[in-house]
Amino acid sequence: WFLEAGCYLVSRPASGLLVLRMKPATVVSLGVVLLCVGMALTGLSPVGSLLVPSMCVIGVGVAFVTTPCMPLLADIVQTGNGRYGMGSVYSMADISCSMGCIWGPIFAIPNVPFKALCFTVSAISLALLSCSLQLRGLHKNVEQGTPHRAW
Repeated sequence: WFLEAGCYLVSRPASGLLVLRMKPATVVSLGVVLLCVGMALTGLSPVGSLLVPSMCVIGVGVAFVTTPCMPLLADIVQTGNGRYGMGSVYSMADISCSMGCIWGPIFAIPNVPFKALCFTVSAISLALLSCSLQLRGLHKNVEQGTPHRAW
């Protein structure tokens, strides 16, 4: 996990620079693709051969998703007094991450092999890529100043 966290910390500023040159939704989509590839590599790797590169790819993918996604979601979410909800978005992200860490091991399926879990997570991430592609339309609405609807 040290490699994943290290790659996350190193690539987070790079993802911010990419957002300045590309649309945030494009960087989020690239991050989701990197997460899919990283999870598939983790499932394919025998002990140790592809594990290090796959953890690095996952760290970069997480940075490419979280860096542009948080401010993009904060532009969408408004609090009751009309202000944008940057603090609300970050607190919801922290709560959901904490709940995943608490409930994930409880609901884990013990009879499913690790390789199958990696491929399942990769397939789910690829399926959720459509959600990040939907952010493109929301980003256009925010840039143009048109009102956006609640999900």
